[in-house]
Amino acid sequence: MDTDHWTDKVWVLGIQRKLYPWSKANPDDQSRDMWGWLTDLRVLRHAWQRVASNKGGRTAGVDGMTVGRIRNRSEHRFLVDLQADLRSGAYRPSPARRKLIPKAGKRGQFRPLGIPTIRDRVVQGAAKIFLEPIFEAQFWHVSYGFRPGRNTHGALEYIRRAALPQKRDKDTRRNRLPYPWVIEGTSKDASTISIIITCSSGCASASVIDEW
Repeated sequence: MDTDHWTDKVWVLGIQRKLYPWSKANPDDQSRDMWGWLTDLRVLRHAWQRVASNKGGRTAGVDGMTVGRIRNRSEHRFLVDLQADLRSGAYRPSPARRKLIPKAGKRGQFRPLGIPTIRDRVVQGAAKIFLEPIFEAQFWHVSYGFRPGRNTHGALEYIRRAALPQKRDKDTRRNRLPYPWVIEGTSKDASTISIIITCSSGCASASVIDEW
C-alpha cells in the first residue's frame, strides 16, 4: 500500500469514527460538513482505490471507460476533474449499462444487471464512506441486511439462539421456549401472501394458514 493511500485511509477512518457517535447522539441532526468531505480529494482517492481494486473495474459502463483505461490516461486528472464537476454542480450521473446475466442454477433464465460508469462508482463509494457510519448508528442490533460484517448466516444464528429455551422448570432443565408463537410469512407473488402461525407450546390449533 503506497503512503498516499495509507494517509487517505487514516484520514477517512478518523472522520468515520467521529460520525458514528455523533449520529448516535444526534439522530435527527444534519451534518453541514458532509459535502465538503465528500468532494475532498482524499475521499475521492480512497473511493477510487476501492473501485480500482475490485474486479468489476474491468467492466465498463455506458462511457466505455475501465479502470485500466483511466490509469493509462491519468487517474489523478480523472479525480481532479471529477472533484471540479462535483463542486461546480456540473456532475450528472450517467445511465447504467444493462446486461443480462444467467441465473444460478436456472438454465435459460437471466436477470438484469445495471453497470454504472467508473466515474459514478467513485461518487457512490465516496457517499457510502460517510453515509455508512451515520446509518449504522441508527440500526437495531438485530438488523443484518446489507451491513458490513453481517450476512444471512449471522441472522440465522441469531434466530437459532433466540429460539433456544430460556426458562427453567423445577428440575432446572431449560425446556420452555421463550416465545409462545412462531410466525412465518412468504410471498408467492405481488398479490398473495401466506402467513403460517404455529403454536410452540402444544396448544390445540397447531397452525393457521391465511392467504390474501
